[in-house]
Amino acid sequence: MSTLVETVAAGTHREPMAEVRVAGAGRRISDFAGLAPLATPDALVVRHAQDAWVAADPYPLGRAGRRAMRSVIRLMCPPAPAPSVEPMMERVETHILRLLRYMPRVVSWGVRASFVLLDHAPRLMLSSHRRLSGLSPEAGSRILGRLASSRFGPIREAIKAIRGLVLSSYFDQDEVHAAIGYAPGTFMRSRIALRERLKRGAAPEPADTIAVPPARMPWLAATMEEA
Repeated sequence: MSTLVETVAAGTHREPMAEVRVAGAGRRISDFAGLAPLATPDALVVRHAQDAWVAADPYPLGRAGRRAMRSVIRLMCPPAPAPSVEPMMERVETHILRLLRYMPRVVSWGVRASFVLLDHAPRLMLSSHRRLSGLSPEAGSRILGRLASSRFGPIREAIKAIRGLVLSSYFDQDEVHAAIGYAPGTFMRSRIALRERLKRGAAPEPADTIAVPPARMPWLAATMEEA
């Protein structure tokens, strides 16, 4: 079991599988055993080249839906000094569009409808004649804040679901990992090595203790509180 954990942690495990059709991609993978890294410019596949899977194509959202989604993403992601460079935000959008492929049809429809409704929220709330995408970040954040604290449970839950989808995609980006000092590969390998030492009867050392950061970044703390 420990050997399997080590190989998975190192990103080199290959598990033979039956033929699988990738959702929305129209591509098949017959056997992952001994599969070489995929020769594709796709950044997600390159990043996970040793994981032996191919991501689905992004959901083909229309212009209005893409604009609505983009405005909500930029308002829900933490502002500077948190990482927010444009190429990274575009990857967050693409990641969400890929996730839509894996959702049940009714859930995918609900997520897409929620983005569009949120874009029209200022008009529906009689707060502005503009869409959310046409407001300043400050005004847009106030609108989302009012919805998140609505007395109607379904509205609060919808905001929570969309925010969870956005932030899970945001915190999966390499720039965010670097900003918060998150390096799971190195950490997992160190814990596997610790487990092997303990199995051999060695005593834990002070360096094996998982230290709690002395202070969290203000933008990170604020994002976690909102979520």
